[in-house]
Amino acid sequence: MLFSLSAILWTMFFHPLAIVTFTPLVWLKPSEAIKVIELDLAEEPNFDNYTFLSRQRGAVETRIYGMYPKTFCREVRDGGNILWRPNHPQERFSTLMIRKLYDTNVLAYMHVIMGIRFWYVHFGYNNGKWEEITEEEYERRMERTLEDRRFYVENPESDYVFRVSKYKPYGIPANIYMPTFRYKIKEVWSYDRIVWKAQGNEICTFVALHGNRGAIRLMHMFIKYDSSYKIIFFQWRFGKWQEMDKNGFYKLLNLYDFSEELANRTGRQFR
Repeated sequence: MLFSLSAILWTMFFHPLAIVTFTPLVWLKPSEAIKVIELDLAEEPNFDNYTFLSRQRGAVETRIYGMYPKTFCREVRDGGNILWRPNHPQERFSTLMIRKLYDTNVLAYMHVIMGIRFWYVHFGYNNGKWEEITEEEYERRMERTLEDRRFYVENPESDYVFRVSKYKPYGIPANIYMPTFRYKIKEVWSYDRIVWKAQGNEICTFVALHGNRGAIRLMHMFIKYDSSYKIIFFQWRFGKWQEMDKNGFYKLLNLYDFSEELANRTGRQFR
């Protein structure tokens, strides 16, 4: 899709997804040579050929590649995965923006210019490779990228996106973690393992950790989907989280509560 010069100026300053997405046109003298390069995203940035910026905001990393006016890129690839090649001798890309979520490629878009005209090419990362997608699909995925978060059992405050409620009327303490209004828990991790992952439109609305910091023994989470919900219960056993039934969970919780109170009164730690 092609746009007018006024659209270019609007995009430079007001487009909600734009972050310095425009490279000014520079008239080169005939004697000034154009440097032809190939951009491989799998390699370390080469500052002799283009600018490179990286910005980290929570779990989302934004990487921006900007071509110098005297640099012409004839191919953009990620290892063996080719993203883009020009279709016209005067067609060139000025900026490539890549979004990563938890160090994993998610989305990218490219600003391509030819004379005073320009357009965007959008990409999504699927099954280990980049694929061109529509702008509408890009925006849908971008919304999920900004919202979806992981919950790390060992470091739940790492992203600063959870409200914490402490609960200890009796026995072992419990911390209840709820995401702030902007975020949704889509995965729960413990060390390098996935404990729970959303299926379809499932959302974890809170995670409750039972036990002292560094010695969490039980966990349960509230899962919302469609117009219903479910609660999943876990026990830390043999070095990993194992799902269990509700009755078994509360029997263990009562046992731990009683043992904690007994330890507090006698000074003996229950193991």
